[in-house]
Amino acid sequence: MSLAVLSCYYNFNNNPWMEKNTRHCAKQWRQAGAHVVFVELAMHGTAFVFHPTIDEGDDDTRNLFHKLIQCHVQDVMWYTEMALNIALSHVPPSTNYVAWFDNDVYIVPPTDRETQPSWWVEAVDRAFQQNQSV
Repeated sequence: MSLAVLSCYYNFNNNPWMEKNTRHCAKQWRQAGAHVVFVELAMHGTAFVFHPTIDEGDDDTRNLFHKLIQCHVQDVMWYTEMALNIALSHVPPSTNYVAWFDNDVYIVPPTDRETQPSWWVEAVDRAFQQNQSV
């Protein structure tokens, strides 16, 4: 089973918590075994927050994203849809499931049992295998 998580980052209002929260969530997605495809948008003339040489790559302990795409935009009209379409074109062909997550989605494990980081990725796979009409 492989799950690709698509997400995008834009902080046009300079929210102080946005980058840290995004980094935390992406790390959790990656540790769970999801293939993380991420699009960062910045207004034309402004710097990007994430760094391809640090944040993108195949090292599960070091890198946040398997694929990081950075785009400068002229305005904020339809930016999320555009970013997700760009991300979708970078999903590996062997992927079984694709999910779109906002960059602040954190999956909390059930408190009634010991869980591995991959518990929710495995639960997605089981849910679709048990309900193939979905």
